[in-house]
Amino acid sequence: MFRTVARIPTARLMAATSVSAAAGFAGLSSSSCEASTESPTVAISKSKFTPLVVSKNEIVGLNVHKITLDFASPTDSLGMTTAGMLMVEGTKRDSNDGDDKIARPYTPVSRNDTLGKLELVVKDYPGVGNVSTHICKAAVGSTLAVKGCFTKIAVTPN
Repeated sequence: MFRTVARIPTARLMAATSVSAAAGFAGLSSSSCEASTESPTVAISKSKFTPLVVSKNEIVGLNVHKITLDFASPTDSLGMTTAGMLMVEGTKRDSNDGDDKIARPYTPVSRNDTLGKLELVVKDYPGVGNVSTHICKAAVGSTLAVKGCFTKIAVTPN
């Protein structure tokens, strides 16, 4: 069995693997961020920021955090496509009164079909980052304002 596989050129093996992987994931992707009639309720809005509760804030590396945000309902979904992004709102670090808001784009690392939560991996830039520092300093139980999702690149099956 191994001798047969060894005779197949690497390029053909890679092409076959890519095609089978794309076919397997074709059912998971959709062309927009809107909820369809069969899918769960979409948890966040494109038009306004939605507060989501921080349920975990784990340090995964030097100044790198994995933040888990819970949706209002455990059956809600993000409704995002692959290669999509969302906006997270924070306070400018040099704001005197804390009312100066700023938003930055982030791409979740959670799967498109995950229900009840979303996960972000964020690198903090101490003294420089605005929203990244706001996210990384978020305590469990606090809220982060999120808006989206927005499609950066439309990923479609061949």
